[in-house]
Amino acid sequence: MEKISKTLSKEYLPVKVFIDDLKKIEEVLNNITSSRDFEIRTSEYKFANIEELVEKCKGEKINYLEISIHNPYITIEFKKMWTRLYCGSDDMVGTGAFHKIDSIVSSTLRKPSFFYSYYFTWGFNILWLIFLNLSSTAGKVITGFVLALSVVWIFWVGYIRLMNSSEIVFENKGSVGGWFIRNRDQLFVQIIITLVTIVGTVAFTHYFPELLKFLPNSHS
Repeated sequence: MEKISKTLSKEYLPVKVFIDDLKKIEEVLNNITSSRDFEIRTSEYKFANIEELVEKCKGEKINYLEISIHNPYITIEFKKMWTRLYCGSDDMVGTGAFHKIDSIVSSTLRKPSFFYSYYFTWGFNILWLIFLNLSSTAGKVITGFVLALSVVWIFWVGYIRLMNSSEIVFENKGSVGGWFIRNRDQLFVQIIITLVTIVGTVAFTHYFPELLKFLPNSHS
């Protein structure tokens, strides 16, 4: 009897990866293979290690990078439209490396990661539809404001998901530039959250009775 080997794979929401993260991935892979088996590719060049890559791309941002080894076969793809981790074997070595790399890549997700999911975008649209039923002048103002925010957010998420799902930043996380780049998304999201919270508070405080009219039991 022989166990059938299975593959392991995982796709991620948008990520922002720094030099520190790439070095951690390299360390995991170097522990299970020789340096000659290690391969790094960008859209234009091939590198033997992360040090060579950093030397070439220091201070830049790219959104195309592949890191792979062949025994066991493991590849990490950072592309414009996706980030994907794949392992060709579920043996002990492959599985261990897969989960370690998964932990590293998961830590690079843009924060808060749920806001970049399509589920949240749909939720934003539902919120707009609720406010659309407000008949008062102030309600219409709120509806227009929520609509404007949702349009901005949909375009932002669309841009990130389709054009910049993987952003490789050749800075260390601890550097001044790295800190700002790492937290820029969170600052932008926090502004959106604050605006939505203010609008939501005003709407539900002053127009809650009007909103109740649209609930199923409100006419009973």
